[in-house]
Amino acid sequence: MWNFNPQNLVPELDPALPGQQTPDVRSGITAGAEAFERSLFRWAPQKQEHAYAEQVNLSLPYKDIQSLETRLSPEILDHRLEQNSRDRILAMLLSTCKPTNVERVVTSFPSAELLDSLMHIFFRSELSRTDSWIHLPTFRPQAQRPELNGIVVAAGAVLSTVSTVRKLGFAIQEAVRLSIPKIVCFPSHPQTCA
Repeated sequence: MWNFNPQNLVPELDPALPGQQTPDVRSGITAGAEAFERSLFRWAPQKQEHAYAEQVNLSLPYKDIQSLETRLSPEILDHRLEQNSRDRILAMLLSTCKPTNVERVVTSFPSAELLDSLMHIFFRSELSRTDSWIHLPTFRPQAQRPELNGIVVAAGAVLSTVSTVRKLGFAIQEAVRLSIPKIVCFPSHPQTCA
């Protein structure tokens, strides 16, 4: 039987049970403490690491658009992400942007065709999963909120082999994270209401 001594972080023997030997666990505890010190859980953001830091990646340079993956056949969905859905995603993203980033984002935000390709990249990856969280046969991009379409596009973008497209995906994820509180309001918690 073990008694835990938080002062020494070493288990003690129960005196009621004769013949026990105390195992040496100090090296394991030390290794665990060192691993925790190096872990991501100890990350403390720096001044330049904030919610708006990724906004510069919401634009995609033309040269990178040319190097993107093309959509594979057959089509995963019968429905495409059309221009009005792209515009709704863009409006949602702009609602989270600092004014200094708006012009850059508007002038070089990807086309509906590119966003549609990114959406299909994500859905293609979902086909091989056993725990897919979107029912593909009933998914209609035109009927979804821009936050859902945006996060699906972002999920496809982070799967890209092109670095700037992955950064675009991470930036969209952050913008969606910032926009969700604007649409979710709990009257019993007024601080959640925008």
